[in-house]
This record gives sequence, structure tokens and C-alpha cells, in this order.
Amino acid sequence: MTPPIRTRPDGTKYPITGKGGGEARTVVAAGAAATLIAAGPSLGGIGVVGGTGASVTGGFSSITSSVMRAKVVKAKKVMRSGKPARAWRQLGLRKGKPRRIARASCVRNSYGQVQTWLRFHPCRSLKRLALPLTDGRGNTVLLTVAWVKMRNANDARNFKRLIDVHGTGDIKPVAMEMWERKFGVEFTGLNYESRRSRTTVVVAESEPLRGSASRDLLQATASVGAYLRWPG
Repeated sequence: MTPPIRTRPDGTKYPITGKGGGEARTVVAAGAAATLIAAGPSLGGIGVVGGTGASVTGGFSSITSSVMRAKVVKAKKVMRSGKPARAWRQLGLRKGKPRRIARASCVRNSYGQVQTWLRFHPCRSLKRLALPLTDGRGNTVLLTVAWVKMRNANDARNFKRLIDVHGTGDIKPVAMEMWERKFGVEFTGLNYESRRSRTTVVVAESEPLRGSASRDLLQATASVGAYLRWPG
């Protein structure tokens, strides 16, 4: 069976061969019965029709190690209390120097159907952060987080439903081209988690930066990263 194909912002395509990650992220295969509808200005939202053609991949549920799962539960609790350094230590990680942009255009910093949807449903604000995290063996994970504030809760719900579908586009990470060209990072969207808090949708993703981080560690980083607060 031919694997699903993902398109990068520059138009190049590559196959998705992994099982995937992400809290309630849906992978829609080409030619499948599932069809995503991104509503225009005259419609109120989006929907997924014909669910038999889509497979849903879990974020936290895709972590295979029971030990890592327990660490994630503890780390999320600590992260919610506003202690990120301590939360990362629960996963055996130490944070590097973050790159962050407090104000940015949602449309200019997105692509695919996500960008099209945002043209018709403008966001109020976009904050983005990229944070390297290194474990005790020298493996470094790149965590990228976006805080997307919408006009109202309904728009936030619909935006989350859309971006949670793998292959519909994404919010561009901070310094995306630099990470790709200098470090060879491929932003696959497979290690993913999102959450909504009223009118704000937080999207966290992680990719290997250096070394050979396990899939469990990558997904754990994204799962905990979705609860990271904007610094300051």
C-alpha cells in the first residue's frame, strides 16, 4: 500500500512511513473516503466526512513505554504549575536557548489548507517558540510550539479540528528554513499534540535535531510541550 504523502512548504513531497503521533491527529490517505472540508467565509466551520477512510493516531497513547508514560503524566502536571525546567527534568531533558517570536501573521506563517482557512477566519495573535532539549546521552530534540489566539471559541474549535488532521498544513516553526538547511531537520508533524484553552489553540511538535532520540521521547516532548506557557 502506498504511504500517505506530505508536502513541504516549498512544494517538495515525501512519504510518511511511521505510525505517527499526536493527540487526536487524523491521517487522511490519498484517495480515501474521508474528505476534509475547509469552510469558506459563508460557512461556519469544518468537518470530516466519511470517517472510514481516515485513521486516528494518538499522541500520548502512541508512547509504548509505560515508564515514559508515567513520566509524561508527572511532567504535564509540573508544566501546568508553571515550572518548565522541572517538568523537562521529569523526562531527563535539559533545555537549550529558545528562539521566540511574540507577534507574527498567522497567514504568512502557515501553509496548506490551514493557511487557506486562516484567510477566512483571521487569528487575533500568533506566538511561536523553538526550544532545543537534550537528554543525558547527548540526543537533542527540537520542540516547536505555537500559540494561536482566535476571535472566538468556535473558531478555535474549528481551527484545532483542521490542524489536527495530518496533511492539511501547519503553522511554520520559528526559523524553519534555518533548522532545515543548517541542521537537516525534517518537519513531519508526526510527533504532535494540541490543546485548546478557550480561544487559544496550542500546537506542539518535536523532531530530532542531533543524535537518535527515540520515538517515545519525541512524542513525550510534544505531549508535555503543549502545556508550556508563553515565557514572560
